[in-house]
Amino acid sequence: MSNSGLQASGWLRSSEEGLALLGVGMAVVAGLAAIAFFGLGLDPLAADGFGIPCVFRAVTGMACPGCGMTRALLLASQWQWSEAWRMNPLLFPLLAACGFGALRTAGRRVSAS
Repeated sequence: MSNSGLQASGWLRSSEEGLALLGVGMAVVAGLAAIAFFGLGLDPLAADGFGIPCVFRAVTGMACPGCGMTRALLLASQWQWSEAWRMNPLLFPLLAACGFGALRTAGRRVSAS
């Protein structure tokens, strides 16, 4: 279904709202993953190599822009900001964009009511 079909059906009002909803969804999934990791006693930061495998790195041997993002998110959730920055500095603009999109969407819904 095209984007215009989604807009006509009322599911998506604009591409900005779609991006904001995607950001909120990603934040929810990341939060649930962190809860699952800690609830099961898993340590993704352990040296024994627990983590999500990167296809790009497996094929090329080089780190992709997303490498270390899971560990960075988990470190940030533990308020270890400098360690999270060292794992992957792209986490911070991504979190800011997701937060901005969520607030903007929430503001539109409140003003529309």
